[in-house]
Amino acid sequence: MKKLKFILFFVVLTAIYFAGTTSGYSQNSSDSENRPLVVVNGYFLRYGDLAKIKENLIESRVELNADESSNVFGSRGENGAIVIILKNKQMSAGGNKVSESDLQKLEEIAEAKRKQKENREKERIEYQEKIQEIEESKKNEKQESVKITPPPLTIEQREKSAEESFKKDFPEEIRNMLQNEYIKSVNDPAIKKIIVDGKEVSKTEALKISVFDIDTSTSIYNKEKTEGTLEIRMIKK
Repeated sequence: MKKLKFILFFVVLTAIYFAGTTSGYSQNSSDSENRPLVVVNGYFLRYGDLAKIKENLIESRVELNADESSNVFGSRGENGAIVIILKNKQMSAGGNKVSESDLQKLEEIAEAKRKQKENREKERIEYQEKIQEIEESKKNEKQESVKITPPPLTIEQREKSAEESFKKDFPEEIRNMLQNEYIKSVNDPAIKKIIVDGKEVSKTEALKISVFDIDTSTSIYNKEKTEGTLEIRMIKK
């Protein structure tokens, strides 16, 4: 009788031991409780060993929610899953290998998540660029609104501006040609008198005048064209 009780006790202990240390996917019951499955390089890994993987060894990491994980692993994936691909793709996690069909499903889900992440990042960048563009536009509008209206130009400034504009519109050779034509009209031997704005001046004084300050210049001769008068009207400033 005592021998029978000892055998039964040994069988129970053995059953308890194996129930606590074995699993179809390398995770014991206490380790998997309310924790996601862990798949590394296509092999199941105990959740507790996840911390042993250094970040610099990881190429990609995708987390599946409960629905996505259950769609692949059934009830075993009811707490989600963490799928990791190491840079060294030949490295084994040491657990049971995930079936090829499940690996295919995982790859499809992981790819969809990667694209979703890329799209979100693209949208985030585009949104930031749009915000920056709007802020820059508002900044420019604000700068425009606070611009101080410059005071009106003085007579000297207007004359200088007009002169610079004239020089810009007419090349130097054209300006020289016009000035030379005026000088010829002053030095004409037949011109005996020069009147500037109703006042008679000498030829020396007349030659000091810039053609660009003259409004009109008229030469009036007698019938024989032996004597003449040059009448000049200056631009009013």
